[in-house]
Amino acid sequence: MYYYRVSIKGLIDEFSYDYFCYNNLPNQYQIKIHSSIKACVAYSEKAWNICLAIAVATFPLMSILTTMYSQLFDEVPKKYMIHDLNKPFAEPEERFESPFYEIVYVFMMGSAIIWYVNYSGEYFFNFNNLYYKYFIKLNFIQYNTFKT
Repeated sequence: MYYYRVSIKGLIDEFSYDYFCYNNLPNQYQIKIHSSIKACVAYSEKAWNICLAIAVATFPLMSILTTMYSQLFDEVPKKYMIHDLNKPFAEPEERFESPFYEIVYVFMMGSAIIWYVNYSGEYFFNFNNLYYKYFIKLNFIQYNTFKT
């Protein structure tokens, strides 16, 4: 059930150790890292959520809008599913009959919501942690190179 528990725990331990080390750095490094962490949180919590919301809402909104348009303006109204699924062991057009259509529609909408909630933006945190390490090592090399 918890397939990635060990690997994620390793990442969290590495992040914790890195942040502990960052707290012991000189003030100029801490200012740069702190501003970068604030930017990371802004990107991961705001921009990433907007991108996910647009991606997840595309199929349900298209389904809702095309069904509404068809019901209001077409001579022969049609229903549209979020993902076009055929009803097992039945004719293809039976998938639009009640209650199958409504049950599948609610199931697909619930799947989209669960997908949105469970998709994390940890990519930004991983990327930023690598950036911090690179930034500190680069500055350390530059400081030691030009020190003499």
